[in-house]
Amino acid sequence: MNQEDRRTALTQDWENFRYQDGLRWSKIQTIAAIEAGFIAAIYASPQSVTLPMRFVLAVFAFLLVASLCALAEKDGRDARVHLNRAIHLEKSIDILHPLSLSS
Repeated sequence: MNQEDRRTALTQDWENFRYQDGLRWSKIQTIAAIEAGFIAAIYASPQSVTLPMRFVLAVFAFLLVASLCALAEKDGRDARVHLNRAIHLEKSIDILHPLSLSS
């Protein structure tokens, strides 16, 4: 791989890292919104929400949050793959990166 191809691959890896990291953070923000909505639904009007309805809401919210957590973790792993590859490419074309100095 020549120098120009390495630079192109490096640019693409950084773009992919930022994209995957953005996906992860948007899922974490969605989790926070779901949890806030769940708490509001349970405590907003306790007379209209029966105990079985609270249980169903809790199970639904748990399943939704658990699946989003798993997807956010996958996005984090994908982002780390691109980060590690970008750092490796930076070393191969003699570009020092602050994250590579700490390891």
